[in-house]
Amino acid sequence: QQSRIDGNVWHPEWIEARGDVDLEVPPEEGRDPVRARCESFWFDIPRESGVLRGGPWVRITSGASTILAARALFPDRNSIVLQGPKRVRIVQQNGEVATVSSRGDMSIVAASRRIKMVDRCEVLTKDSRVTADRIDVRLSADGKSVESTRARGRVEVTRPLDGARLF
Repeated sequence: QQSRIDGNVWHPEWIEARGDVDLEVPPEEGRDPVRARCESFWFDIPRESGVLRGGPWVRITSGASTILAARALFPDRNSIVLQGPKRVRIVQQNGEVATVSSRGDMSIVAASRRIKMVDRCEVLTKDSRVTADRIDVRLSADGKSVESTRARGRVEVTRPLDGARLF
């Protein structure tokens, strides 16, 4: 679909791609580029929103960090909402890996550096495993490490090395 602007100049209203779709967002200064692979892509240009659908997975990568989800919604240019089965793997600056997952929706908001998730949530690092009904993860300014984790509702903290329950 297109709209006419200024006489004979036409601008697309949306972009759509199907099949093996590969996308790349050029990097901002000091950051890695963001790449996505999916089965279908739709983007509303005026609203700067869109959706990626997997077949079965949408795969989004930035550096060594990876997002896998059945569907990724982009309600605005600073947010991602992951739906269906999902897993986010964050490779931290020190090389350690933090993995977050949930059964419910997971929202990632770049401006506030937060990952919010609901329904059987989990944050797994080499030192701890946190499970809860809701978890809010705050990332470092560069997005490459976990600053804090806040959990609510049926919270359990265990140590993966020996399975000891810490909370």
